[in-house]
Amino acid sequence: MRVSQAKLISPGEDVQALIANGMDFLDKAIDEFEAEKYKHSIISFWTAVEILLKVPLVSEHWTLACTGKKISRRHYLVGDFQSVSYEETCSRLKDVLEKPLPADTEKRFKAIQKHRNRAVHFFHNAFTEADAKEILVEQASAWFALNRYLREDWHSVFRATYGLKLASSETRVIRGNAFYAAARLEHIRPELDALIVANVRLDTCDECGHRAVVEEVTAEGNAERRLKATCCRVCFSVSRQVHLLCPDCHTPQIIAEGDNDFSCTCCKVKVNRYQLLNEEIFNSTNEGMYSPFPAGCSFCMSHESVCPFGKGYICTRCLRYHRRVEQCKRCAHASDDVDMDSLYIGCCFCNEDDSDIDD
Repeated sequence: MRVSQAKLISPGEDVQALIANGMDFLDKAIDEFEAEKYKHSIISFWTAVEILLKVPLVSEHWTLACTGKKISRRHYLVGDFQSVSYEETCSRLKDVLEKPLPADTEKRFKAIQKHRNRAVHFFHNAFTEADAKEILVEQASAWFALNRYLREDWHSVFRATYGLKLASSETRVIRGNAFYAAARLEHIRPELDALIVANVRLDTCDECGHRAVVEEVTAEGNAERRLKATCCRVCFSVSRQVHLLCPDCHTPQIIAEGDNDFSCTCCKVKVNRYQLLNEEIFNSTNEGMYSPFPAGCSFCMSHESVCPFGKGYICTRCLRYHRRVEQCKRCAHASDDVDMDSLYIGCCFCNEDDSDIDD
């Protein structure tokens, strides 16, 4: 029996499709709220919550998202099946996957569900300004809670491409709506207060305007090299830079994200940025040795940009720091996002046009 690669990776496609669908409903909810279509916004937002909570279930096995006496894979793939309810989803997250929703998160979702049921089952278009504000606060609070649950408790599912989609969606929500940003600020106020008490410097963000930007040293390499990242705790705007000494004149220099070669502002010497940041002890040109570098970065989808840096690995293009790099058992390409079942499902750098393989 011969099975195409498309069929082999279909479970991953299920997850990706669910995430995309959930994000679409979230975007729709935001657009509807801004158009003062509050009833429709409530329904769309709750739909996004229900869809995204099913992602961990589908990532474990597609049948966990189904209910009823007869469950068919064929019907599931075309959307002709009975999906589990919100209550069933929560129950399976707790009892089957053993990762229940945090009590506070569940409380926030119940508030949204209450508004949704009211909007669906009762004619109610007379939303006051106070009602609208309450709904927006609850939506923002629920979205932050959902995002944290999926990206932290289910990091193994949402890492790399999926996690980036969630992060970019949350960033888009906050930057596109000042009220969401303000709600997010109040949500993390205790965290910011703790940083102030610890004498951590907070700068003002150029994106959202809130004083919530923190600079951290992400990693340290050889010869006084430091990867620093400034991150806004409100809108998640991140800027990464490598601080180092010029290899020629030894003056302090900074490399920002991008593809341009390094050019010293003092002596004007130019060096390829990969060669400059690479701290590999040996390379593939050494006789008798094999090196998996340069490796790929799943965040910027650069095939050959990751090299050893300090105790980990750095993408010389987007400057993301990776704790591990492994080789795909299917295509033999090394990257930061290789699943333990890569022999069967491949990695994000596998060629989708590969020929069929035997099962």
